[in-house]
Amino acid sequence: MRLKVASKQSRKKTSKTKTQRKKSNTTKQNNIRESGIVQDEIILVITLVVSILLFLSNFDLGGKVGKFFSDITFGLIGVLSYILPFAIFFLTAFYISNLGNRKAGKKILSTVVFLVVLCAFIQLISKQYDANMKIFEYYTESKEYRRGGGIIGGILVMIFCGLFDTVATYIIFIAMMFISLTVITGKAFFTNIAKKGNHAYKERKEYQKLVREQQLAYEAEHPMEIPVRRPPKTFLFNT
Repeated sequence: MRLKVASKQSRKKTSKTKTQRKKSNTTKQNNIRESGIVQDEIILVITLVVSILLFLSNFDLGGKVGKFFSDITFGLIGVLSYILPFAIFFLTAFYISNLGNRKAGKKILSTVVFLVVLCAFIQLISKQYDANMKIFEYYTESKEYRRGGGIIGGILVMIFCGLFDTVATYIIFIAMMFISLTVITGKAFFTNIAKKGNHAYKERKEYQKLVREQQLAYEAEHPMEIPVRRPPKTFLFNT
């Protein structure tokens, strides 16, 4: 009897310890989640403040510090400095909300590639390619006049225009941006057009088949109403 009572007490103790461990683990997990949520919230708030300050600096509303950073951003990426604050905030929020998602990482990388190529495309549009122009001149010109694609766009223009023609560079940049947009949106434009065209062709064939079947059924039910075709005319020439 004593052994049975002792075994029951030991079982109760082990069950209590297990429940206590489970409770402690759940509380730890909840604390980790709460701390992670708070950390993400702090990062988003800081990113929002930085984005607002960068946006105001583009319009000379950020003081000396704002002008300093505005000159740097315009020298680096040109007119895309106006888009940079929005891109920083939304990309950060998208990354935080999709932690551990590989597709989200690919989309963020594709967005960065799209913006970089867009810098080069804007630089190529704003000013004709000059082989004698130095790299740092792209930086100073974009910083002073707030136009073009900055030194990043200038480097890409120098590389591709040096290897290819200007027209070919336009085509390459457009193709790169189009591929980036395809990865970002996850939708294949040309494939969808081909599928829609194939679907429309199949529907047309099915419709023609249905009309033909209805016509044959009507002719079978009403044989007297079928118009008699005239025999073809023949012409004889006297020789």
